Amino acid sequence: MQNCIIPISLFKKLRINIDMTELFLYLALLSVFIFALISITIKYLIEITGGYIQFLLLGTITTFVFLCIIIFGKYILYKTIHIPNTYQVYLILTSSILTFIGYISLTIGLERGNASVGGVLLSSRVLFSIPLAIIIIGEIYNFMVYISILIAIIGSISVSWKKSMRLIDLILLRSKGIRWFILTSISWSVSNMIIRQLEQSVPVLEFLFYRQIVFVILIIITFLSIKNKLHTKLTLNKNLLLKYSIYSAFLLFAQFLYIYALGFSLTITESIGIMEGAFTLLFSILIAKYYNNQILNEPIDRESILIRIVGMIFASIGTLGVVIYS
Repeated sequence: MQNCIIPISLFKKLRINIDMTELFLYLALLSVFIFALISITIKYLIEITGGYIQFLLLGTITTFVFLCIIIFGKYILYKTIHIPNTYQVYLILTSSILTFIGYISLTIGLERGNASVGGVLLSSRVLFSIPLAIIIIGEIYNFMVYISILIAIIGSISVSWKKSMRLIDLILLRSKGIRWFILTSISWSVSNMIIRQLEQSVPVLEFLFYRQIVFVILIIITFLSIKNKLHTKLTLNKNLLLKYSIYSAFLLFAQFLYIYALGFSLTITESIGIMEGAFTLLFSILIAKYYNNQILNEPIDRESILIRIVGMIFASIGTLGVVIYS
């Protein structure tokens, strides 16, 4: 988006030629790499904080504080802050509400299910854009698009398989958390379509700042409405705040890179997002198998790992097919 603070001039001073078309590809790839680590981190933070609502409250406010500092710093340097017009406010507000719904369903899914399943489903979210386009605007697609969607769905669902699970339970989406991950994929698909409509008219930092304001309002309303039903109270300490500060810093960095890349190409950026599933699955397996599986609770027997890897490959191939043929 316009007026982003990526220091292109720095590259020029170092005599490094930068092709912006090529740069956004690398930025998108870096963002999905970080998002994969963030998915695992969220599951850990939910566990140590006491629940998904407590996590959302603390995470949202911490991220908002970071953004306030960054926006203030930008104003000091450039003496200007973009104020959105009425149409931009409408797009920002709508996309923010959808993204927030996605975050709530994501955290519920991570609290109940596996990070690896969520990672693969979210990385395949571009396939949800096609049915939405058919329903909303009546678009017609190549026959190969529908075949690709079917392959991606089979692959994505297969990732949720566990050794003790019956086939009928897999087909009916009874794996823990999977329905919440699907809701996240749908809401984020629509949100990204709306973000793309901004056509780089709002600087990335300001967009993230305004969106975070909406997040803060929504999470406070949500927290106040159900706080009496929470089983665990939020207890703050320096160690917890440090962990959330690190999480917020990496989250903002990844969001900045991804939204910046969306401004160049929705389809290509979402295609690169396919890699998030592979990264999340790989990191989850490695951490669960060789470090600690107490919180992740990933199935690490050979049969489950093999089926999940095959499912991830099918999901990636199907999603890539959707992008190529649509």
